[in-house]
Order: sequence, then C-alpha cells, then structure tokens
Amino acid sequence: MSSSQTETILSPSQEEQFYGKVANFLRFLSVIWGIVAVWSLFGFIAFITSIVCFFKKTTALEGIAGLLLAVFLGPIYFLFFFFSPTYCAAS
Repeated sequence: MSSSQTETILSPSQEEQFYGKVANFLRFLSVIWGIVAVWSLFGFIAFITSIVCFFKKTTALEGIAGLLLAVFLGPIYFLFFFFSPTYCAAS
C-alpha cells in the first residue's frame, strides 16, 4: 500500500448511517436552541412587563409576586398576568 492511498474505516452503508445520525443530532440541537431562544425572548418580555406593572395601581404583594415570577419562571409569568383580575389593572 502506498502512502497516497488511504484506508476506509467504515463501509459505505455504515458511513451513511453515521452521517444520518449526525444530521439527526444536529437537527435535535437546533430544535433545543430554538426553544431556549423563544423561552428567553418571552422571559425578557415578561420581565419588562412585570416592571411596568409593578408601578401601576396594584397591591404591593401582587407587584412583588409578579416581579419574582417573571424573574424566576419567565414566560409562566403570563399565566399570573392573564388570570389575576386585579394585577396590572388600569387606573
């Protein structure tokens, strides 16, 4: 065997399976990163909304609860925002 020739470690079918698995893994990582990006975006929006609502006419407990929910739970804050009738109410 000369130095210019290389040996193949995988057969063509094994190589195809390997690259298929790599492609699936990269697709999975893309989906995970997309979910993280959307969660972060909505978390940031929740944080800004909770700051705005903190200074509106609401009880101190609701204002603090909304702020803490936005900081620690991100988008789940919007459940509190929509289902609490007195939170962030217009004056």
